[in-house]
Amino acid sequence: EVDRYKKLINERDAESEQRYKRLLADREAEHQAWLQQAAAREKDLMEHQKAATEASALRDEIERLQRLLVEREADLQRRGQLMQVELDRVRAEAADREASLQSRMQQRERDFLANQQ
Repeated sequence: EVDRYKKLINERDAESEQRYKRLLADREAEHQAWLQQAAAREKDLMEHQKAATEASALRDEIERLQRLLVEREADLQRRGQLMQVELDRVRAEAADREASLQSRMQQRERDFLANQQ
């Protein structure tokens, strides 16, 4: 009977050891899964940070280009105004020359007519 109890105890010990090994294996699997999830989260975080950095750089570039556009528009507007002033001056000069030529032509015509008589 002692042998039978020893045998039962050994069987129970073996069963307990198997349960312990299964539990340990389950815990190890859970731990590995957790590590994989943590690595995936870390990778996602790194990608998010990279995307945020790129987005920030793009926003800065857009702001720089907008400032440059405003500066160029103002420059073009100033140039346009200067060109308009120059055009007005040239037109006025041309009108003065035309008036002067008309006046001289009329004077020559009068002189010619006076010499004809």
